[in-house]
Amino acid sequence: MISKSIACFADKPYRFSINFSMSDLEDDEIINTLIGHFTAYPEIVMRMDIELLESEMLTDMNKVKNFIAELNCQVKYCMPFNFFTTDKVNDL
Repeated sequence: MISKSIACFADKPYRFSINFSMSDLEDDEIINTLIGHFTAYPEIVMRMDIELLESEMLTDMNKVKNFIAELNCQVKYCMPFNFFTTDKVNDL
């Protein structure tokens, strides 16, 4: 779905979001796919938001922190993140 979403919006001026679950954050293949698309479509980063699903508990806050740090490091841009979940967001 990441590939399809990025390909769909690559040549459009619209802002869009991609939702991630805690299990997505724990899957290195998914994270590497996302980072790979940043290289292929660097202009799209400024129009993309990352959302962490409200239906899931953020069980490993270190993993969440690392995910955010990795993406922001890769894109050299402070990407918007939306958290619709627990009060653990304050731990970030």
